[in-house]
Amino acid sequence: MTEFKIQVDDKVVKDFGKELLERFFQDYYTKALLKLAAKEILKDWDDNETQDETWLFAREQAWQKNGHYFINVIANA
Repeated sequence: MTEFKIQVDDKVVKDFGKELLERFFQDYYTKALLKLAAKEILKDWDDNETQDETWLFAREQAWQKNGHYFINVIANA
């Protein structure tokens, strides 16, 4: 495992608090691990699966029903 030292301006630590910054860095690291796992899954994804008519229809229906949620999640990531 590699260790990183991060220097944070004292004013930032004072304004946000050490605990909040530690949580922020841990959350960022966790999200990076999830993105890496998703990337690995997608690498193994068979493109033929996405051409199935039933799957394409279900995907479109899901997007129409819940697309606004995903746009909000992506915008706030």
